[in-house]
Amino acid sequence: KLKTYRGAIERFKQVIDDYPDFKNNDKLFYYTGKCYYAFRYYPSAISFFQKIFNCYPNSKYLKKSTALIKKIAELQARAPQVAPAPVEEKKKLEKSDKQ
Repeated sequence: KLKTYRGAIERFKQVIDDYPDFKNNDKLFYYTGKCYYAFRYYPSAISFFQKIFNCYPNSKYLKKSTALIKKIAELQARAPQVAPAPVEEKKKLEKSDKQ
């Protein structure tokens, strides 16, 4: 809601890492994917959406995730050079991914 995507990603990933048995991981995966989608960092967005598809086939976030994966595919098909996330933000996200 506040469009503080980087902070949200870090918080979501911390919960995912610290509480692997958290009952709402599908929700965390969905919103983490949406944050990456907002950054236009599509590979990571797709990765989180696919986790829902692979691990939570009955999730209420499955349809939304599938729709966003299709939307990303359409965007990439129409304009293969879709503007990536700003370089500084991309580097910060990659750094947080490695941690």
